Amino acid sequence: MTPKEKAKELVSKFNFEHTGQTYILHQTVDESKRCALIAVDEIFELHKKITVSHLVSTYKSIQDFNENFTNVQNELDSYVIQNYGYWQEVKQEINKL
Repeated sequence: MTPKEKAKELVSKFNFEHTGQTYILHQTVDESKRCALIAVDEIFELHKKITVSHLVSTYKSIQDFNENFTNVQNELDSYVIQNYGYWQEVKQEINKL
């Protein structure tokens, strides 16, 4: 899903409730955007915690971790490229709506 599509999806989820055949408007678009931005921040923070936890658990000791620090840094860089950029774009698209 593109960042623009994800932005629209998130904002709409905070804006309408589908009940059978009707949609109920719950709040303004600005309020929905604020909720969507908070959700994106929470998603990003969770991804960071999971990634760091995974990296730390991969190594048997602090010495092993330190000896493989270059690999750790490369994995974190890969995470940032793959996830941070995407979610930053989603936030930008939310703000454009």
